[in-house]
Amino acid sequence: MRPRHGLVLLFVLLPALVALSGCSEQPPGSNAANTNTNAIRNANTSVNTSPGPPTIDLRINANARVNGNANAASPSQIARIKEALGVGNIAFNVPPSMRLEETQTIMLLLSPTESAEVLKGQLQNRNAAGNIETHNVKVSGRMQAKLTGDGFHITPVAPEEQRVNKQGQTQWKWDVRPTRTGTLKLHVVLNAVVDTNDRAGTHLEYIDSFDQTYVVDVPSPSPTPFVAAAPARAGRVWSWLLPVLLVPAGGAAAWLWLRGRGRRRRISHFFDAGAGESRIFLSYRRDDTAGHAGRLRDALVARFGPERVFMDLESIRAGEDFVEVLKKAIDSSGVVVVVIGRQWLSITDKKGNRRLDNPEDFVRLEVETALRRGGSVIPALVQGAQMPAEDALPEPLAKLARRNAIEISDARWVFDVGRLAEAIEGALAREPAKPPEPSPLPG
Repeated sequence: MRPRHGLVLLFVLLPALVALSGCSEQPPGSNAANTNTNAIRNANTSVNTSPGPPTIDLRINANARVNGNANAASPSQIARIKEALGVGNIAFNVPPSMRLEETQTIMLLLSPTESAEVLKGQLQNRNAAGNIETHNVKVSGRMQAKLTGDGFHITPVAPEEQRVNKQGQTQWKWDVRPTRTGTLKLHVVLNAVVDTNDRAGTHLEYIDSFDQTYVVDVPSPSPTPFVAAAPARAGRVWSWLLPVLLVPAGGAAAWLWLRGRGRRRRISHFFDAGAGESRIFLSYRRDDTAGHAGRLRDALVARFGPERVFMDLESIRAGEDFVEVLKKAIDSSGVVVVVIGRQWLSITDKKGNRRLDNPEDFVRLEVETALRRGGSVIPALVQGAQMPAEDALPEPLAKLARRNAIEISDARWVFDVGRLAEAIEGALAREPAKPPEPSPLPG
């Protein structure tokens, strides 16, 4: 039997085998997949009864009273106390996306003396997941930070109410695991704990110091082919109806697969080992789009394979020269995808200078080298970012503004990433078979 005929036979018989194995006499809803789905749905019934996508509200009751007696401070007293509080800085990480049932750590650092940039650097050194936010806040001798909410399993790693370290840092830490999917909300609140200490005794007041909401995307896992798409069984009729429906469908799928085989052969050489021009280089700024870039890398790896996608943290081994590795990676890449978030253009260094204006900035080096090389450069806009204007970019990067960008939103993630993948395939198909000549890094 020829290999092609064997493949046709496999695609014809596989759906029938799957259908027959799934038509055994079981009571409705008895399979493991349905049981788990129903368990999760039942667990969430009391949590999310409103229409639309599920939301997670990690909200803290700011200004809640511990003892709740009638001697609590008046609003005017609260305002005077808040005005008299000192000022400090906080930094915390906000994952823009999380995987279902995967635990990530959220950390919050507070200091009355250290700058926001110092705290941000501390979180970066600890490999905090997601984007890092910094803010100025009112600070008292004791502070409270707390994460609660439906749809998350939250494990506090540090006490929620702590005495503030006046000369150093105070840290809060939680292990957070999402238990359902959707476009969710993360609510961060920090309270100053103040003792009014009047003649009637000790009265603790919890004064709102910081309160903000962020969006967290938890995508649905990919369903199992055939089984997830099969209609609900309704008695013995499916024991013969499913094979009747799926066997022709399997044959048609096999025919379409063989028909498109020629097209795949035309581009397959770009994904063979050693075909340098087939690589896809992801350029991004960690402080801007680390979460989105990591999620985008996973999607591209699933489509093109892990050897075809280059991302600095994943692809550079310890001890290697960062600049040299980036140079070789860009020279061997057929497409450079520049991930641009809301802060990509304006983010500054510790001295307040815009990073893109520094000729030695790694992101600038990556984009400048890719543009000078003359290959395909595709801007990918995330977080609702706008394409930078040509006059807002340093002169060596000005040509980036002329490149056609692809917007990738959290609400249309699968569709938009599919458009990006198709653009990458088209760019690779236009690449010459011979690898391009290496281009030196600027400077």
